Parts: sequence; C-alpha cells; structure tokens
Amino acid sequence: EEIFAKGVSVNVHFLPVPSFTFYKNKGYDAKNYPIALDNSDREISLPVFFELSDNQIDIVTEAVLASTMNILKK
Repeated sequence: EEIFAKGVSVNVHFLPVPSFTFYKNKGYDAKNYPIALDNSDREISLPVFFELSDNQIDIVTEAVLASTMNILKK
C-alpha cells in the first residue's frame, strides 16, 4: 500500500496453487500449505518492462526503499 501510494503500481502475482479454482474444487485448502500462504501474503511484483527508463527505475527504487524504511520504523 505504501509503495502504491507513492505512485508505483504493484501487483500480487504469487498465489498458492491450492487457491486456484481447479484445486479448490478438488478439496485443497491453501491453509494446509502455510509456507506458500505466507509467501503469497508477502510477495509483490514491481514494474518491469523493456522500456522502463532510468528515471522510472529511480522512482520505483525510491518508493520501495522509503516504504521499507517506514515499515521497519513501525
């Protein structure tokens, strides 16, 4: 949320496999896979694309560092 508030779009791209509809319908529960569930709660994808400029890289880096420092201060 803090990174996003600084104008950098982030997404969650890692979902535990048991969270997928196919596996849920087979009776799997992501709660039975605590490591995968924990990872999905903590991982985000940052902007990465071919035309990413040096200025955009600086913006992303500054947003991540500032947000991380804010979290560590709490």
